[in-house]
Amino acid sequence: MIPIKYGVVLTFFLFIGFLLRIYNINNNPPELFADEIANSLSALSILKTGKDVNSRLLPYFFYEVELISPIYGYISAPFVLIFGKSALAVRLPAVLLGTASIFFIYKLIYLITNDLNVSICSALILSLLPWHIHYSRIGWQPALEVPLMIISIHFFLKYVKLFKNKYLFLSILFFVTFFYSSRASEFFSPALLFLLVVININKFKINKKNLILLILFYFILLTPFFYTLITQTHLYVRAKRIFTFNNGITYNSLSVFFRNYFSHFSSSFLFIKGDSNLRYSPGSHGLLYWWLLPFVIIGIFISILKFKDNNYKFLTICLFFYPLGGSLTNDECPRATRSMIGVIIFCFFASLGIVSLFKLLNKFYKREFFYLFFLILINAIVVEFLFFCHVYFNKYPYISAYEWEYGNKKMFDWILENSDFINYLCINTSRSRYVYRAFYLFDKKIDFVDNLSNPLCYRKSAVIVISNDQSPREEWQLRTDIRDLNNNLVFSIYQAE
Repeated sequence: MIPIKYGVVLTFFLFIGFLLRIYNINNNPPELFADEIANSLSALSILKTGKDVNSRLLPYFFYEVELISPIYGYISAPFVLIFGKSALAVRLPAVLLGTASIFFIYKLIYLITNDLNVSICSALILSLLPWHIHYSRIGWQPALEVPLMIISIHFFLKYVKLFKNKYLFLSILFFVTFFYSSRASEFFSPALLFLLVVININKFKINKKNLILLILFYFILLTPFFYTLITQTHLYVRAKRIFTFNNGITYNSLSVFFRNYFSHFSSSFLFIKGDSNLRYSPGSHGLLYWWLLPFVIIGIFISILKFKDNNYKFLTICLFFYPLGGSLTNDECPRATRSMIGVIIFCFFASLGIVSLFKLLNKFYKREFFYLFFLILINAIVVEFLFFCHVYFNKYPYISAYEWEYGNKKMFDWILENSDFINYLCINTSRSRYVYRAFYLFDKKIDFVDNLSNPLCYRKSAVIVISNDQSPREEWQLRTDIRDLNNNLVFSIYQAE
């Protein structure tokens, strides 16, 4: 049971966290990206036709040149059926799961520390954390990582504490779901489960049968993955290409690995700019707040002092695990999407550091000094939080419009509104364009022409869409221009005369 006063505070944090994740969700991020659409689109197709958009029925969805994890698609599909094809429908599961993570981390940290103050502090930090807010507003696979990771670990530690088999069963069930949630999770799920088992191996010596059942149950539930791995050679086509040690363990590959590894601890990545790709970062702001830094350091120090405790040992080792998802790739490191475990461990260390420091001040210093430090901390939190809100909710949609391929929805909305006189839609098949077509024009019977030189593009019933780097033909008449939030030309729509 949660004490009433902590329950009230936690409810308030959940409310604030939900507002920060749901506010203007249709327009920030500024547009649904193809990665968000692809999952929901295939899940919808399977619900309606029994096959995905590529007429396949596999455990994984096929998208572009690789297979993608299916869990988020199945979760979001009912929302799309209820609310229609909108950013709200695709992103609402991420918002709800992100908000629920605030409650989940409260439960997990309390289980680890048995300290209500540390757990409520972790809930506060997660509710306001730029890294987590951003990823709770995007309808794609990484949105699942933090909630599933927290729940999986929580049930495992619950089993270790109470020795009830139902918690072990739930832990494995969520670890497997976590495995299927994203590409990075295919590394972190077995790695974290293995680490938990090794650290708590003495608990399993009491009942070796449970350890055997754990391993069997985990691998049985991974059967669809192994089937796909054997039958679909392109499952890891991109992963192989960007794998740091793709050409073996050499001096150069080791140099790349260690450079990428330590880049995840850089101030630029964590506190100043965040991820270099604006799609993966809250823009002109780090993933964490500067005021967290001293408390994270204190928390790490305290956790090392308590290293004999298996729970603290686990989270301390996780600090060294955190960069592995990114450093094992040579693709624009550091990468926030591949290191989502950092959200949990930095929340834990910061909350541990804050509460420990306040306990120290309260014990050895006058109460006036304690309140002064508390006032300074609150001011630092408010100032940096307001700065983040200004950057993220006012500036981010404008500075990131290009990264989100802004303009596709406007373009397809215009086509949908004018579909009665369109028989042929001439548009170059650029990256992911077929995903947008299938999502926004799912049931419309319009013939698509990928080659703008095709004679069909010169018929009066043809509409031609060209991007801002293409030139129109003399035979085409301009119908409208599609511009981004900065009034830059994205597409021009023409009709054959």
